[in-house]
Amino acid sequence: MVDEGLLEEALRLSGERTCSAAVERALSEFVKRLRARRILDLAGSGLWTGSLGEMRDDRRHGSGSGGSTTTR
Repeated sequence: MVDEGLLEEALRLSGERTCSAAVERALSEFVKRLRARRILDLAGSGLWTGSLGEMRDDRRHGSGSGGSTTTR
């Protein structure tokens, strides 16, 4: 069961035309937020090393292939 009031509010706020589309959009945004939170949780944990600035710079200048970066 889904809370009808919450679903109606989601429809109104999202601008989606169907309940299914509103639920799909909400789930998609929920998953994106959880993934982003997990990435933030890794900050300073030692599980990821590298320079986000360098990765962004590589993409901007087109020298990266999207998957691997080189250490400068």
